[in-house]
Parts: sequence; C-alpha cells; structure tokens
Amino acid sequence: IDNYARLAVTKGAAVQPGQEVVITCPVEQADFMRRLVRCAYEAGAGHVTTLWSDSDLARLEYQYMDVDYFKTVPAWKRDQLNSLADEGATFLHVSGSDPNALKGIDPVKPTTRSHAMNAQCNVYREGMDFGKNAWTIVGVPVEAWAKEVFPEAETHEAMYRLWEAILATSRADGPDPQAEWERHNATFEKNKRLLNGYAFDRLRYRSSNGTDFELGMNPGHIWEGGAARTVEGIVFFPNIPTEEVFTSPDCMRADGIVHSVYPLVHVGHIIRDFWLRFEEGRVVEYDAAEGRDVLESIINTDERACRLGECALV
Repeated sequence: IDNYARLAVTKGAAVQPGQEVVITCPVEQADFMRRLVRCAYEAGAGHVTTLWSDSDLARLEYQYMDVDYFKTVPAWKRDQLNSLADEGATFLHVSGSDPNALKGIDPVKPTTRSHAMNAQCNVYREGMDFGKNAWTIVGVPVEAWAKEVFPEAETHEAMYRLWEAILATSRADGPDPQAEWERHNATFEKNKRLLNGYAFDRLRYRSSNGTDFELGMNPGHIWEGGAARTVEGIVFFPNIPTEEVFTSPDCMRADGIVHSVYPLVHVGHIIRDFWLRFEEGRVVEYDAAEGRDVLESIINTDERACRLGECALV
C-alpha cells in the first residue's frame, strides 16, 4: 500500500518540488490519506491541501436540500478550486464510495451538481482539460463497496480482497510499481502510434450480447491513453489503473445499439443491464434493468448529453 501511495504521488500526480498538492479522499480511508501526504512531502511538495469526502454526509445533503441548491456552486468552493488550479497545483483524487450511497435519492440532484461544477469551476476544469494542471484518480476500498463486490465474505476479508484487486489492477502489487508503469506506458505508446497511423473513418463495435454499433471518426482524430503531459511537459498518469486508448468521435455519426457488459456506478447509483440505441449521433431509445431513471438523468443533462464525446478501445 505504501508503494501504491508513492506511485500515485510520483507517477500519477507527478508532484514537483515546491508544488501545491491537493488530495481528495474518503474519510473512511484517513490512513491512506496520511500515507499520500507523507509521500507528497517526501517528493518535495511545497504544501499539501487535504479535502475529505463522505458518502453518508453527501446523502443527507441530497436528501434535505432542494434541487435548486445544486444549480450553483458556492462562491467559497469556486474560489478554492479555481485559485488552487490557477497557482499550478496538482490534483490527486482518491475514489472509494458506497456504490448505492444515493439509492432512492432523486438522480437529478447529483447530476445537476456535477453539471454546475463543470460549468462554474472553469479555471479548475479547464486546467485539467487543457493541460495546465497534472491530476490523477486512484481507487481505494471502503466497506460498502467491498461488501458489494464480495457479498459472501466478512467485512474485513472483503476489504482485504478488494485491496488485493485494486493493487493488482493498478500494477502496484509487485516490488517496483514505478518500473511496471514505465513498461505499461511503452505499450500505450506503441498502440497509439499504430492506431493514429490507420486514420480510421469509422469504428464498428459488435458483441454477442447484442451490441451492433457504428461510430464515425473525425478527420485527423488523435488516439490518447496512458501518460499525459502538461503544457510545461510534465508527464503524469490521469488514471491508475488504466488499460484504454481513447479519442473523440464525430458526435453526429453514431448508429446502432450498445449493451452494457458491467454495471455503471454513477454518483451513488447503480445502473445495471442497460442499453442505448443511436440514430445520427443521438440516443433515441434506452432502457435498464435497474437505474433507468438515473440513465435518463444523464442523457437529459443538457441538449448535447445524448451524443458521444469519447470512445475507447480497451
């Protein structure tokens, strides 16, 4: 776990000497937060700002506050994130939560908050989107998530097994995760060169589960994945783990049907066995065995949410 924390700090967030580091972590994993902070200072961080998340508190806020509250990000929150980004901070997001934390809560509320955060914390958002700030997302187990994945196990065993799974998929279960990620990234670079050389006009996705989908590519599209670079040339890994290469398709050219293979966890809700049918780039029909209302809230976030902004090969 110490090696994993060090990987997150040095390879993921790419902490530089004297830099501000911002770490967001679930309160249940305070021990891992302390490990990250220690690693950040050992890497030369100028200062570490710690921010906490808590699924139970989030549920209470969504339960008692009206949806209009979530349409505006409080000024102090905007100032906090925008000023940190403007000063060149690197952001380390630790992800771990109850996948059913908001079950029964109106899904429009968290979707509205997410939309407001993206629109109103513009310096923070654009800093990560356009390469001014390095950032990374890493996973940690929490009890509710562990029990969802390993329901037959006692809580302590489920936590242990989820830790093992996270460390393995993050290539952090061996003696030298840093070297493992250098080798992993070399494969990404090879795959990106190959795909960019093809300059595809379209992709066709087919699967035995019923997926039959054609997606148009933009002329000159670029495949990315693995390591990213800031405008100053700092190499970082936005996602640990990651196995995908991705690009932006032509949002006007998508036709056919896509079926899910795994559940989608979206801000405290689970969507299971869902499908989407596209015509001329738009979702025109959809359904889900569980969480259809959540899926609907995503698709109806705004007028463009029914189109695709990214596709991937894994």
